[in-house]
Order: sequence, then C-alpha cells, then structure tokens
Amino acid sequence: MHGYLAVPYDIPRGCAAGYMPELNVLCAIGDYSTRSDQPIMKHLKVTVTKAA
Repeated sequence: MHGYLAVPYDIPRGCAAGYMPELNVLCAIGDYSTRSDQPIMKHLKVTVTKAA
C-alpha cells in the first residue's frame, strides 16, 4: 500500500496500528473470523519504509 503517513505513537516496540477498511489490503480475502465475519488483522508482518 502506498500514500499513507506513518506516525509514531507510544505503543510497544514492534507493534503497529491502523484503521479498517484502509488496511484491509494487508489481510488476505479468505482470512476472516467465522464467528464475527470480520477480517483477521492480528499477527501481520509489516515493513514501514521511507518513500522514494
């Protein structure tokens, strides 16, 4: 995903936070909870890089 700004917050090192539906692109379409019918957004590996 491109065009978003990474902003530092006081959260544990190695963690990231974001909003849905903007971050749905990080989750495979088939990864959803059968109980809540919502995307599973935990345990995703993300890399934040400086824009070129």
